[in-house]
Amino acid sequence: MDVSMLMTVLQEYERRSKAGGVDPASLAQPQQMTWTDYRQALLNGSIRPEGVKLKETSLTVGTSQLYGCQGLFGLCGPDEIIGLSMGDDPLVSWLGMFPDTICEKFIKGWTYVDQQGTAAGSVVGTVYGDACDDPPQSEKGVCEYYIGDFGTLHACGEPIKVHMQGVRKCDKQPTYTLPIEGIGPVRINNDLDLETIASAMVVKHELSREIVTGDKTVTGQFDGLTNLIKTGYISTSQERCYAMDSLIVDWANDGLTGAVNGHGSIIAKVRDMWRRLMWRITAAGFSRPAEGEVILTMPSWLAWQFLDEWAWWSIRNGSQYNEVFRDNYQMRDFRDRYSVGLYGGGYITIDGFNIHIMPHDWAPITQDAPDFCSDIYLLVRTVGGRRVLQGQYIPADIGADAVAAEAGYRYFNIESIQGGRGLKWLKFDNACAQPCTQFNPRLYLETPWCQGKIENVCVTTQFDPLSLDPQADYFIEENLVTATPITQYWYNDNGWFHDTGGAAA
Repeated sequence: MDVSMLMTVLQEYERRSKAGGVDPASLAQPQQMTWTDYRQALLNGSIRPEGVKLKETSLTVGTSQLYGCQGLFGLCGPDEIIGLSMGDDPLVSWLGMFPDTICEKFIKGWTYVDQQGTAAGSVVGTVYGDACDDPPQSEKGVCEYYIGDFGTLHACGEPIKVHMQGVRKCDKQPTYTLPIEGIGPVRINNDLDLETIASAMVVKHELSREIVTGDKTVTGQFDGLTNLIKTGYISTSQERCYAMDSLIVDWANDGLTGAVNGHGSIIAKVRDMWRRLMWRITAAGFSRPAEGEVILTMPSWLAWQFLDEWAWWSIRNGSQYNEVFRDNYQMRDFRDRYSVGLYGGGYITIDGFNIHIMPHDWAPITQDAPDFCSDIYLLVRTVGGRRVLQGQYIPADIGADAVAAEAGYRYFNIESIQGGRGLKWLKFDNACAQPCTQFNPRLYLETPWCQGKIENVCVTTQFDPLSLDPQADYFIEENLVTATPITQYWYNDNGWFHDTGGAAA
């Protein structure tokens, strides 16, 4: 509930109280309950008072408030707040998020079908023979494995004083706008909105981390790419399922040329990986994926040099051992033709198929001094028109609707947001409130066997790599300082004074 709604509700309550209250019959229609309706319903017994709690916890008001008698920013300058670390995560968008309500998801697959005795290495009878012979019996192998439950990602903004919503230090204070992911500049009129956005950003940041490193054995997490694209798949009957394994290559902290690990150029390795995965896709009876449904994802700083290696690998000749050749005009011109692609990270072409690069700057970064290292994933989203890799979430509006059905009205303290993708609620401590949000996601992968990963790829960089993860060692800001109100100044006949009313500045 933002400040304008709160003020409207209080004014409406006063107006209706003077006019004799509200008609209890008006509560019969399913609708968002206002404060006025709630108070009147309590008086006439239409609802149980335990349905809403106005003091449920003890809150300590935060200090990093945008507005009020003290603020985070000075009064001068433009209203735009530059979000130096806020931006869309393209990998999350590419994976997509789809509603699902089944906690226990299992992937079922055939591993083989042949005649009896095949698994034991001693077949029984022969498939070929005379028409009067008894034919052999068939046998089959299956593998079923558990995909993992949903995670629970939740966070709260800082508590705020309700009565301070709408308060400004002076009439010159600006009304700020923030760069919201996927939307653009949004006008923020009060700190309750600001803290709601902040809580949602914390949840989205954790989602970007767990997309790669999530581990369902950790309470509240879900399996990310690291734990889905792997070898060592075990069935629910504890049988080893080699057919389900992803294609994993350990690059052993070598550079892109593979001169030390013996693999050779990483482009050749990606080529051979793609051919192997494409063979498995067609062998399983699926058609070739469409362009854009297969990506290479890696950090931007690694993708830049990956494209350099792609250009060198593509047009090298007998002079490839001459370092000048690796940076000539022909090489640079070739690379520039592949520098954009569908997702802004460039692309490469293998056997006439374009594989686009999806930069993901939330990926973990390691160091093998003086080089920096990360992993490269080869992801296949769709095969044969079937979506085999996607994000899922528990639709939050189901829970909100259930509460409304039980209480007989829309419970105003909890509501679904973002089209049912998440929940939003307020914690109360008398005249203080704290907004919170929650999202319940997971990654769903039906075909780990047509996904690939090259681990521990290292490059030499002119500058240290940068990460978008505020918890990473390579985040764009090394000096993380918690926001606190700054000293505000104004002028009167006695000169310039700061907001504590002390000595002249």
